[in-house]
Formats: sequence, structure tokens, C-alpha cells
Amino acid sequence: MDPTDRIAALERRVRALAFGWAASVAVLLVGWAVVPGARPETSTLQARRIALVDEAGHERLVLGMDTKKRPGLWLYDDAGRARASIGFGLEAGTPQVVLSDPAGHPRVYLGFGEPRETPQLDLLDESRAQRIYVGWGLHSGKPLLLIADRSKKGVWSVP
Repeated sequence: MDPTDRIAALERRVRALAFGWAASVAVLLVGWAVVPGARPETSTLQARRIALVDEAGHERLVLGMDTKKRPGLWLYDDAGRARASIGFGLEAGTPQVVLSDPAGHPRVYLGFGEPRETPQLDLLDESRAQRIYVGWGLHSGKPLLLIADRSKKGVWSVP
């Protein structure tokens, strides 16, 4: 076989291989696009915990479960203290938002009170004593605004 014939045979083989590869890629693409389950489902992200970290690797936002296996979202400050959270209160199914001071102590609570599951807002002082309450009266079931002094004694309320 002379060199010209050998080159022609080699070119035929290369064309056949190229056609085979192109056909294989086309079949895979059609299968990926048409057949259910052939491509990964990207509309749902599942995880037990998601943490966003800053450049130093410190957690700044965490989405996960608390120690009682209730879902929540926590925001952390530069010192690593939880400063804000969204989750569920002590009673099952009662949503709450908590804002904490720089020491990490809760100072603002927005959620639902028991037993009526009515909305309430509590403002606490640095000693964690309730100073302002906006919500419903426990016994009356009527709207209530209460302002208390450091000893937790009511100094003004409506009604």
C-alpha cells in the first residue's frame, strides 16, 4: 500500500470516529433534554443547615434547626453573638422574631402570646425586665399597652 492510500484510509477512519463522537453527543443531549430524571433537579436545595460566612470564615447567617429541632434563622454580629433570630417560641408553632443587644441578651420580642395566640411585642431593658408590652390582655382578651418601671411595676397602661 502506497503512502497516498494509507493517508486516505486514515482520513476515512478519522471521519468515522468524528461522526461517531458527534452522534454519541447528540444522543446524550437529546436524552438529557427529553427524558425525565436524566438531568439533575435544580429547583430544590436540600440541607440540614446552611451557613453564610464572612471573609474570615466566621458564621454570619445560619439557617437550620435549633436544639429542639425547630427551624430558624440566626444573624450573628462581628463578635459572633446572635443578634437577630426568626424561629418558633417555646410553644410549638408560635413564630417569633427576637432582637438582641451587643451582649447577646434578647431585648425585643415579636411573636404570639399564649393561650390565645394573639400577636404581642415586648421591649426588655438591659436587665431583661419587660418594660413595654403591646398585645392583648391575658384575662380580658382586649388590646393592651403597658409600660413598667425597673421593678416591673406598671406605671401606665391603656386601657
